[in-house]
Amino acid sequence: KSFGISDVEKGQTLGVLGLYNKQSRRILAREVNVLSQPPKIIYGGISVIDNKNFEITVVKENGQKVVVSVENVTKTYSYSGGELTKSGFSKMSETQTIIVIGLPDKNDPDKILAARIILFPDIDVSSKINLAPQNPTIVPSTGSGKKLTPITK
Repeated sequence: KSFGISDVEKGQTLGVLGLYNKQSRRILAREVNVLSQPPKIIYGGISVIDNKNFEITVVKENGQKVVVSVENVTKTYSYSGGELTKSGFSKMSETQTIIVIGLPDKNDPDKILAARIILFPDIDVSSKINLAPQNPTIVPSTGSGKKLTPITK
């Protein structure tokens, strides 16, 4: 299809790919797309790594957990020692600080399909992010169907 300046409407989100001119501070657009929604940017810490499905769970500062799917097209980088280097899924570790840029999965809106991932191995996870598993404490049973209750002083 042909897409021109007359097709742009107020309030639309556009994705523009092109060459940036520093002097004129303009982009010479090579490709322009109308985006149905802007990409999601997630900052947090890795709490769970699912090696089988190539997914990670990222915990944000507000406590929200987001499942991120790492795809074949995902570009993964590591920022360490002032340098940005290529990385990969196998270099990720739990409790690592991470930034994810991606779009919601059409089949599962709670899952993000990652386009870009930046790992920060030298930066500790924010103290506002709770990476501890939230499993409820299970009260042991005697086997008779009665629960044991601890004696407290």
